[in-house]
Amino acid sequence: MDNKRFDELVKRFGAAGEPRRTFLKRTVGGALAAFVALRGGKAGAQPGCRREGHPCEGNQECCPGLECRVTGPGNARRCAAPPQKSPPKKSPPKKSPPKKSPPY
Repeated sequence: MDNKRFDELVKRFGAAGEPRRTFLKRTVGGALAAFVALRGGKAGAQPGCRREGHPCEGNQECCPGLECRVTGPGNARRCAAPPQKSPPKKSPPKKSPPKKSPPY
């Protein structure tokens, strides 16, 4: 596209006295925004559960298998796996009384 045609295009679609560079930035920005919108871009926070290590205070829910608890220094609550329960301690096996030998 030659300069004369581009200037006519800027005059037709752009604001009066707007520099070519500003018009070009806005046009490219608008095209990029439309592309992202059509591809399903999501702005802002995504709804859903909080993953391991993410803060979970307030109305935020942890993903399945995680719970909201204090996991490190300080009082910050984060989504974390439940603490491992140690298996119950086994008592030593009972010793059976010694067998009595038959008298001779």
